[in-house]
Amino acid sequence: MVNINGPEGNNILGSFAEDEIEAFFSNFLKWNLLYKNFDETFLEVESENDEIRGFDFLYQLYEPFDKDYKNHGIIIESKKIADTAIFNKSRLSKDIQTLKHKIEKAQTSKRLHDDEKIRNNEIHYFRYGILCYRFKEFDFNKYNKVLKEYQINNKSRGSNFPVIFVLSNDRLSTFIHLMNLVDDNKSIEYLYPPYKANGWENWDEKLSLFYLFSDIIPFKADNKTNILSFDKPSVNSFNFIQEFCKKYLPAISSITMARGEYDQISVYKQYKVEFDETVDKILELDVLNNEMNCSTDLTKVFKK
Repeated sequence: MVNINGPEGNNILGSFAEDEIEAFFSNFLKWNLLYKNFDETFLEVESENDEIRGFDFLYQLYEPFDKDYKNHGIIIESKKIADTAIFNKSRLSKDIQTLKHKIEKAQTSKRLHDDEKIRNNEIHYFRYGILCYRFKEFDFNKYNKVLKEYQINNKSRGSNFPVIFVLSNDRLSTFIHLMNLVDDNKSIEYLYPPYKANGWENWDEKLSLFYLFSDIIPFKADNKTNILSFDKPSVNSFNFIQEFCKKYLPAISSITMARGEYDQISVYKQYKVEFDETVDKILELDVLNNEMNCSTDLTKVFKK
């Protein structure tokens, strides 16, 4: 049985905006939460720092494009950054190495694999992790610069090699603005076309791991089929959307751009003229707000 009574388990208030991150993954992505704030002695960390003695969250993976995804647990760590000056290559490297260590130890922990809830949910693998940074004030250019500076030292590969994603304000803010755009938030569903391990087309209210970090997300809401694009609007990005829709979403009715500018929408409409002609209709075009500070309480945005 996992230990929820240690230093991590006693972190009831969530030192790193954990309540907001939990609301995002549980209520918006609609993933299955297995455990939160629990300690594990198998981590073998020689430190008094409670932050690295346990896990913030352990979810069941949702990824239809990956074979046997239901048998994977995914470890999610939440970090609140009040001062952007402390976010640098050294800090990122330390956080990634700590999460990598936790994943590797989880893979071989008999105690974790024998836990009743883990067994009942048929979780057999621990390979994926997400490092979540919640910035109070977000500098997108500095954030990207730090990510590019980070170098992976051990580039060995294999079926058990940890895969770590980094989530921050740039993505979180987009989904906040999307929620504000959609009238009926409960109507949002995502398209999973036949691809890789997914053998047939289906729509689901859950957002998958790969879509969470994808440049393009097909969805429907308010009785409209839509594409959410994270690419900077250009002729090439619209051509990419057109090719995707030709293959997977021919009934598209709207395009939503996460990285556009309101005052350039007339230019974007010119980009999609050929697309309109192909589908024989005028596609709606929306540009989301680019504000990334996430100044609102995420628990109030991503409600059940």
